[in-house]
Amino acid sequence: MRIIISGMGIVSAIGMDVPAYWNNLVSGKSGLRPITLFDTSKYRCKLGYEVVDLDPQQLGITKGVNTYDRIQLFTSGAAKLAWGDAGLHAGYYSSEDMGVVLGSTYGYIDSVSRFYMESLRYSPAYVSPIAFANTVMNAPAGRIAINFKIKGLCSTIATGESSGLDAIGYACDFIRTGRCRTILVGAGSVLCEGTFMGFYYTRLLSGSKDKERELCSPFDKNGNGLILGEGAAMLVLEGLEQARLRGAPILAEVKGLGSQFACNQKDPEDIIQSHAASMQEAIASSNIGLKDISLIIANANSDPRTDNLEAQAIKRVFGDKAKEITTTAIKSATGECLDASALMQTLAGVCAIRDGKVPPIVNLKEPIESDRIRYAYEAYERPIDAVLINAFSHYGKSTSMVISACNE
Repeated sequence: MRIIISGMGIVSAIGMDVPAYWNNLVSGKSGLRPITLFDTSKYRCKLGYEVVDLDPQQLGITKGVNTYDRIQLFTSGAAKLAWGDAGLHAGYYSSEDMGVVLGSTYGYIDSVSRFYMESLRYSPAYVSPIAFANTVMNAPAGRIAINFKIKGLCSTIATGESSGLDAIGYACDFIRTGRCRTILVGAGSVLCEGTFMGFYYTRLLSGSKDKERELCSPFDKNGNGLILGEGAAMLVLEGLEQARLRGAPILAEVKGLGSQFACNQKDPEDIIQSHAASMQEAIASSNIGLKDISLIIANANSDPRTDNLEAQAIKRVFGDKAKEITTTAIKSATGECLDASALMQTLAGVCAIRDGKVPPIVNLKEPIESDRIRYAYEAYERPIDAVLINAFSHYGKSTSMVISACNE
């Protein structure tokens, strides 16, 4: 069965809907700003890609707003936008024919931290039961299921930065086996002090070392670490034939996925091979050739080690063709949004196919492997049929996906 994307929604630091997000991405606008969500005075790093001016009503959330935590606002808002974009309405599918799959590994950390801090400060007897409910990892997916009366599937995938693509793969399997007819699938992440501290003290953040400038510059020789962001992106997935029957928008087709795991994180060769294998598996399962890939939207996030390993993997897979196929990366515009990043990349890929435009790599000045890989230094127009999307976790998980225009 052919699986298509019929709707999209996003909440991000550079846009609260798909048109704003895409226009800012193509324009090379960055969402980087000083963090206001928590006190950064004790850290060297002060910047992040924070979602500001968050209006729940603008996202279609009008009831029970005080019971939502931040990630639920993001994911529920993006889900409502995707639902509307797909032209779905209540009652079109039965509740049992619908599902929701969310990628979320880090998203509940903020609620867990707040709950236990209040428990320690005031005793557990004085903590709100709603606050406890929000500490459950599956709570954001459950909230979406409740909002849309979804009964067929409600799952959360937690595989780090590759969670979003893995969620798409899981959802596709449910549709192909007939267990669901349409699935809301996405991912979300929140910029909170708990996650920030983890990346800061492992010295993965840009600016965490002495005399470093905070700058997110993927694939750049001067890249010195990632900068965290937040947000959520959601898609509506369904079978091609039933989408045609209901006259749904057919935005793109999910062609193939590949997934690998590198067991030895100290061995660069093991990681490169894992990355390369996930890309090869995604391309092979899509039944298209290397020459048919028009654009690579890379995982690169300005961490010099991981960016270099991904560049090596791209060279290994594409060889001389890496100089012909454009490679871009969007995290200097959106930040490293962890679970949500891969879905944000997917939305960018769908828009690139639709408009024939390539978003630039913001801040790219001195690229690594510039003689072997063709980077998008600036936005430009070209026909795009198939896009390869990479999502590589810091902990060994590699997932890649191919999407394309939905050709007959």
